[in-house]
Amino acid sequence: MKTVWVLTREINQYDQDGEYFVAVFAEKPHHTQLTACGVPQNRLKHVQNGGGRVGVEYEWFHLNLHELPKTGNKCNSA
Repeated sequence: MKTVWVLTREINQYDQDGEYFVAVFAEKPHHTQLTACGVPQNRLKHVQNGGGRVGVEYEWFHLNLHELPKTGNKCNSA
């Protein structure tokens, strides 16, 4: 099955709605790709290992591997 890497971010605000989509990659992104997406230099290794909140920072990132469904499958509708 084909896989993609999905980068999301969360922001610590009163009205936060959860994770926000940032980018998708065919292969695990390199440091230069992550910094181009706004990941701080001091969090690159952490994000490449999956990410998440470290302390009390205002913004944090997640990097997750997702399997894509086989093409040709129809969505089930209720």
